[in-house]
Amino acid sequence: MLLLSVLSAVYLTIQKKIDSAPRKEPFNKVKIGKASPSIGLVEIYGEISSPYQDAGFFSQSGLPGVLETMKDFREDKDIKGVILRINSPGGTIGATQEITSEIQRLRKQGKPVVASISDIGASGGYYIASACDRIVANSGSIVGSIGVIMMTANMSDLLKKIGVELETVKSGPYKDVGSIGRPLSAEERKFLQELIDDAYDQFVVAVSSGRKMSVQEVKKVAQGQIYTGRMAKENRLIDDLGDLNTAKAVIEELTGTKNAKIVRKSYSKWRAVLRFIEKKSLPIDLGQKRFSGIAYLYRP
Repeated sequence: MLLLSVLSAVYLTIQKKIDSAPRKEPFNKVKIGKASPSIGLVEIYGEISSPYQDAGFFSQSGLPGVLETMKDFREDKDIKGVILRINSPGGTIGATQEITSEIQRLRKQGKPVVASISDIGASGGYYIASACDRIVANSGSIVGSIGVIMMTANMSDLLKKIGVELETVKSGPYKDVGSIGRPLSAEERKFLQELIDDAYDQFVVAVSSGRKMSVQEVKKVAQGQIYTGRMAKENRLIDDLGDLNTAKAVIEELTGTKNAKIVRKSYSKWRAVLRFIEKKSLPIDLGQKRFSGIAYLYRP
């Protein structure tokens, strides 16, 4: 408890310094290379979720930071286009759709967006990629898993064995759907399936629109299958095979630029400290609950 208190105090102190520090407009830039013009780089790594849904105190896939960076790139006249570097199995539906909305704003602003899939661009990770102008993936990347999932556990037999009986007082018959204390009823399973089907339809329509495929064509490859990058290209789920350099060549083609600088958003020294702590992935859960609803998430 003492260790947790100390860590919490350190984190909150650093966060306060970040919040109170003056923000340079439009943002601090870190440029890779010496030539111009500039291409923005946004990195989307790990499960995609809003901060209060992250699996732990230190978020590695901060939605606010991603959205803020994309907004800054959209408003910066020096940025001609954006590369989304994706290495994600997906995540919550709302967070995924918020990133997709920001991609659409960038494109409406006349700034092309190219997705570059590293190891994995599955489920919500692919949902985001499908909204881009072009998708590039390594030949061995994991791509696809178009679908929706919800998992719950029926632990009623185990609870009985250890002498635990849950008692629930609720306002309606569906208020405790998914309770670990009992199995799902037929009506509850039907209710949840309707939620899943609606979210799935939204996913299929998004891919259909982004990839210029019919809904019927999308559904053939949208039964939860995963593909290598090479297989995904054969199924029209991506456009090009290659790495980040390939994505850079594609964005230069779309923007009509040559030898563009890659620009990352930089952080204050205190934010750098937090990013260092995040990378250490401390195995501590300071009271935040992992998301457990329906999700665009690849779970092997």
